[in-house]
Amino acid sequence: MSDSTDYRIERYKRLLDLSDSEIASSRAIWKLIEPHMGVIIEKFYNHLARCGLMGYFDQTDLPKLKLRQLEYWRNLFNGEFRTTHSAHIRKIRIAHLSKNVGLAEYIAAYYWFAREIFSEIGGLEELSSTRINEYLRVVSKIMFLDMIVAVSVQDDAIVDI
Repeated sequence: MSDSTDYRIERYKRLLDLSDSEIASSRAIWKLIEPHMGVIIEKFYNHLARCGLMGYFDQTDLPKLKLRQLEYWRNLFNGEFRTTHSAHIRKIRIAHLSKNVGLAEYIAAYYWFAREIFSEIGGLEELSSTRINEYLRVVSKIMFLDMIVAVSVQDDAIVDI
C-alpha cells in the first residue's frame, strides 16, 4: 500500500468512528489501567506458557520484551498512533513473522488483552456504569485500530512478496 501512514491511520479512525474526545478518554483510561498493566502482561506470558507457546520467545529477552510491551500499550492509549504504527512496521510484526507467530495468534492475543483490560475497567468501583460502558467502547476502538494497523502491515508484506 502506498498511502502515507498518517493518511491511513486517519482513514482507519474514520472507519471506527474514533473521535478526538474518545482519544482523550483513552488517555484517562490509561491512567486507570497502567498500574495493572504489569500484572496483566505477566499473566499473559503465564497464559502462553500454559498453552505451550513460550517457544516463540527467547527467555533471556523476556524482561525487556515485557517492558517494551508496556511502553507499546502506553503509546497506544496515549494516542500515539504514528509511533504505534511505526513499531508495527519496523519491529513487532517482522519479529512475530520471523518466529512464525501468525496473524491468528496475534488477534487471539488481542482478545486476551481486551478481556483482561475490560475486567480491570469493569472492576473500578469509582466509575459509574455509564462511564464503564463508555470506557469499554473506547478501549474496543483503540484496540481495533491497532489490529487494523497490524493487518495493514501484513497486507504490505504480502504486496511486497
